[in-house]
Amino acid sequence: MSLPADARLFAVVPAGGTGTRMGMPLPKQYLSVNGRTLAEHTLSRLLSLARIEKVVVATARDDLWWPQLGVAHHPRVQSALGGDTRAASVLSCLELLSQQAKDSDWVLVHDMARPCIRLSDIEKLLQACEEQGAILALPVTDTIKQADNEQIVATLARDVIWRALTPQCFPLGALRDALRDGLERNLPITDEASAMEAQGWQPRLVEGRADNLKVTLPSDLPLLRFYLAQQEEQRQFARRELLDRGPAFWAQVDKEFAQEERDIRAAYDIRALAGAYADARQRALGLNTTNGRFSGAHSRALEEVRALEANLKDAKFRQEEALGRLNGEREAIRQAREEREAFLMNAKLTTQFEAQRGGVEIEQPGPAMEQDNAGYSVEEAHEQEQGLEQDGDDIDLSL
Repeated sequence: MSLPADARLFAVVPAGGTGTRMGMPLPKQYLSVNGRTLAEHTLSRLLSLARIEKVVVATARDDLWWPQLGVAHHPRVQSALGGDTRAASVLSCLELLSQQAKDSDWVLVHDMARPCIRLSDIEKLLQACEEQGAILALPVTDTIKQADNEQIVATLARDVIWRALTPQCFPLGALRDALRDGLERNLPITDEASAMEAQGWQPRLVEGRADNLKVTLPSDLPLLRFYLAQQEEQRQFARRELLDRGPAFWAQVDKEFAQEERDIRAAYDIRALAGAYADARQRALGLNTTNGRFSGAHSRALEEVRALEANLKDAKFRQEEALGRLNGEREAIRQAREEREAFLMNAKLTTQFEAQRGGVEIEQPGPAMEQDNAGYSVEEAHEQEQGLEQDGDDIDLSL
């Protein structure tokens, strides 16, 4: 099942937090990275999806920066007053949307601090969304320990544990009612899925990409810059190299990758080397003496075994290295292809939705803010680390 093509879709972005763990003099969503604030990066991704009719952003009551952002005045962006918790902020947005949408309409809830969300991942989520909703998530790869007072009490089975990401997609009315109930009962609601789980729902897990980073700590900023630059390279490649490529082109690409993989496996004939190694071991064992002393022939056989073992290990390493490079290229092509297909599909939908909305242009947010418009770059924070004072108190801007 997937979200019906004619289903109305809205987005909600809670952004009422102060980001105290970043140690910056302003909320993290207003830090400038690669020429744009985090808020602009995130909202430009959501606004590029033609299906989203409105994006409702929940901000703090004393937020002085949000009104100065160009994107805050985008025709498809609305503002709502955030609450003391994430759940309260999302609920505030949903109550605003309830005045203009039906309970059966759908909502994507996304973190403002996840500016690397890909259009193709959102499309994947919508395609996989079921009646009880769906969320982007990632299976864990690390070993997970359960602790009590910093002491390990158990090792959890990681094959059943996923990291929740955003967006998370649910029917508007059901999510609103679940959040209301959860807040009234003081339930520990850490994301929208947890509120729905408390109502007995079982949302679907849809595997997203690891670069859907949530910016929380200063140490996340270098990785964020890397991901943004990498994604831009992939988009440029997709638009430049993959324009108007048809099925025959992709069939040829797959064929070339398959042939290259066969060539790599043939160049490092692991099976033959393993066979020779096994035969040499058998010969060495056959030459062993019964009185515990090795003959000269046995010693030479052992040297042959060691040499063949070293050759086998070296061949395995080189083959794995070559296959790793090949798979990296294959994955880059796959991601670029997905990005291009999502871009083309969204371009077609944009034309349709523009007509339905009376010709309202779907545009990207304006350029990043200048400092006098409340923009504050990470680099500027570094420069002022030693000397900035506010109300007579030193502010720690160290990363």
